[in-house]
Amino acid sequence: MFNEDDVIQVYRSLLSNLGYTPRFTQEDAIKRVTQALNDYDDVILESPTGSGKSVIAMVFAKYISDTLEGNSFLLTPRKELQDQYSESFSDNVFVFKGAANYPCHLGISSGIPDADCGPTAQCAKGGFGGRNYGCCIGTPLAEVDFPLGPVPLNTQDLDSEKVYCNYLYNRHLALQSEILVMNFALFLSHVNYTGIFHKRSLLVLDEAHRCEEWLVSFAGVKLNEDRLKRLVPDLDIQSLSQYIEAVADDDPLGSAFMKDWLGSELLKIRKIAEIMEKTGGRPSDIHYLLSDVIPGLSLMNSSLDHTKWVGDRVEIISKGFKNKIVSYNFSPVFVDKFAKYMLLNKAPKRLFMSATILDSRAFSKSLGIEEHAFVRIASEFPAENRPFIISNTIGSLAYPKRTDEKMAKVTKEICDIVEHHSDCKGIIHTQSYKATNIISNALKENSTTRDRVITHLSGARRLNMFKEYTEREDNPVFITPSFTEGVDLKFDLARFQIMVFVPYASISDKRVKVRIGLGGWPWYNWLTALSIMQTYGRIVRDVEDTGVTYALDERFTDFISRHNSLFPDWFTEAVEYYE
Repeated sequence: MFNEDDVIQVYRSLLSNLGYTPRFTQEDAIKRVTQALNDYDDVILESPTGSGKSVIAMVFAKYISDTLEGNSFLLTPRKELQDQYSESFSDNVFVFKGAANYPCHLGISSGIPDADCGPTAQCAKGGFGGRNYGCCIGTPLAEVDFPLGPVPLNTQDLDSEKVYCNYLYNRHLALQSEILVMNFALFLSHVNYTGIFHKRSLLVLDEAHRCEEWLVSFAGVKLNEDRLKRLVPDLDIQSLSQYIEAVADDDPLGSAFMKDWLGSELLKIRKIAEIMEKTGGRPSDIHYLLSDVIPGLSLMNSSLDHTKWVGDRVEIISKGFKNKIVSYNFSPVFVDKFAKYMLLNKAPKRLFMSATILDSRAFSKSLGIEEHAFVRIASEFPAENRPFIISNTIGSLAYPKRTDEKMAKVTKEICDIVEHHSDCKGIIHTQSYKATNIISNALKENSTTRDRVITHLSGARRLNMFKEYTEREDNPVFITPSFTEGVDLKFDLARFQIMVFVPYASISDKRVKVRIGLGGWPWYNWLTALSIMQTYGRIVRDVEDTGVTYALDERFTDFISRHNSLFPDWFTEAVEYYE
């Protein structure tokens, strides 16, 4: 199916058009993946930061379209990565996003301010209640004759006869595209529930180490107590607490109870949704039942016999609201039984790419993949440019040992490191807002570091403060519990970083706790190694780049030693110890 010479020709032609020259390591990786795709349906590529995974993805997608006359899905977890593909390969890919990313013409054509493009849009573009409109003046989608050019955004350019829905027009183009870039959540929604997108020849998944996480999130269901009681007054939602307690107590009768509950209550929800569709209920409520509640509960109902689910009752008191918001949240412990029909069968060939697969057997098992090829690429970055220095001066920072005296030692060491790197930017990974606050206060009390501190004590301020960090030129230090993935701190954006604690997943998380109880310690250790490697990869993003990672928790030494097989050689060769 894949001819190596032809694939390499596509690679060299693509690089020539981009103004790049071929790289031996990249070309070797492409040859190995080519052979693997001929032998296996599932190929897992572990390729370090800076090795050009996006180019590799594009080579095989272009080969599929140019040589085999097929088409491809290219999935990323984040919109930012979609934009990177669009900027780098604008002539080859089409990027499709969710409705909220497209300006709505309704406001322009009718004078309605801030027209919403979503389930509550007045054009009812979502098709609720049979109103499947393709444009703002109400032309049914089946009769829409889409123009060839881009949809006009200016009032003077609008055709008074046909004002096309920007979102639907882009979806129309996405359906015709040969290489379609989408984020994972949007892809799962469309290929599983709307029936709009169909199978393609190749499925490429970037940052694939998060596949299980994406599937858990997609399969999970959140039930808003007040909203459901308003829409379905006789719904017995409070009884869900019994199932949550049964799972916590490892009571085998919990699943039987949940199946009985779903058998009666899911029927009530479906009947209400049907009535609302026929009588013209509020679109946002219909969307909530049809797109969020019913699919999630239906999946749970069909899988309880072979998959364990965990639940939680969450109470949130929001500012400005007198009453608390109560939500019942459920998620599957495993997704291997879902992955085949939700993800894997959307293309006959699948290429999973990440800098941090680490254990291909654990990865493939989590997705129910029976046979696969694993291709691991070594880093081209010199080890001396990216040292991982473990400090053994503080000792273990396991939670019970985080005394005030121990944390004083931690903050003293951090102040020393920040002072040592007075001429460059850096980032400190804390894992919790409590630790963030302690470390921030310590640095602010130090006369030589106080003016360099940038931090956030809530998720709402996270992106704004990070933007300030990137724009400031006085060598600030960014202190955060939540930037271990998805940020590219190359060159002067960060010359050092500090990992305060070993990033173990919290065993207070019910899903993690249940998974461990079912023999999941190897999985838990794999998750920890993934987090270490992802954090390590935030800095030193180019072969000419340099940066130092400091690990303060003595447990890093023990973890890396005991689980050495999880880490690639190019990482362990960079590990150093500081007494």
